[in-house]
Formats: sequence, C-alpha cells, structure tokens
Amino acid sequence: NYQGGIENSYATGRVISTLNLSYNATAPNMNGVNKVGGLVGVNFGGQVLNSHATGNVRGNFNFTINSAANVDYVYGTNKVGGFVGDGFYGVTDTSYATGAVSANTTIWNDGQVNTDFTVGSFVGGLQGNHNGDYGGVLNSHASGVVSHDFTFNSDTIHTPQYFIKSAGGGLLG
Repeated sequence: NYQGGIENSYATGRVISTLNLSYNATAPNMNGVNKVGGLVGVNFGGQVLNSHATGNVRGNFNFTINSAANVDYVYGTNKVGGFVGDGFYGVTDTSYATGAVSANTTIWNDGQVNTDFTVGSFVGGLQGNHNGDYGGVLNSHASGVVSHDFTFNSDTIHTPQYFIKSAGGGLLG
C-alpha cells in the first residue's frame, strides 16, 4: 500500500513467509524475511481503515553460513505483524487482528560473521513496526499470541559481537 487507501477489507487465511539460504561467499549483509502482515506487508504513507485479519502470521528465516563464507551483518526475521508488517508513515485505524504472530530465525554458522545480528525485531500482534513521525495506530486492537525465537548454532570461534532480539508487543512491535 503505497500512499493509497484500503478500507472495509479483510483477510482470513494464514500468511507464511519462509526464506532458506545457504551461503558460501563474502557479502556485506544478508537480509532475511521482512515486512510480513496478515493484510498488508508495508503501509507506506497510506491508510488502512475499518479492516481486519484473522489468520496466523509467521515469518521464518533459516540461514547457513558455510565455512568459506565471510558476512558482515545478518538481518533475520523483521517487521512481522498480525495485520500490518511495517507501517511507514501509514495510518491504521479502527482495525483488528486475531491470529497468532511469530517470527523465527535459525542461524547455522560454520564461517565468519564480522559484526552483528538483528533478529526477530519488531514483532507485534497488530503491527510489526511503525516508522516515521506521522501516521500511527488508532482505535485498533489485537488478541493473538505474539512470539519471536532465535537459535544460533556455531562450530567455529568466529561468532558475532551482538545478538539482538528486540521489540515484541501485543499490539505494536
């Protein structure tokens, strides 16, 4: 939804976004599953009004860093919401979500990760994230269970400096 409007709409099915990667080379960063929502993935400056989503929403990122790989940053499952994944300057009003929301990231590291991970960030029952000074969430609610899990497995001494698992909320991540 790019600066448009969605009104009096609904979604009832499950939303599952899965990315499985195995990496063998050098890369500045790797991006996992991002901006997943029960009705809208990204609401960029638009309006979503009088709408709802009732299905479960799940984002899964499974990443293997093989022994020859050298990666600077790994961004795992991010911005997952029961209704809107990422509300970038967008408005969500008089809307609701009832399904469970989960973000799962599994990393198998046999190579080298130079700096950090951002994993499972911004997971919410209604909206995964709200960016920007404008817009927001008004007169809306969510009732599903919210979870985000991170598993890191490493057989090498080259492990990242930071593990970040942040911003999970019943309404807004």
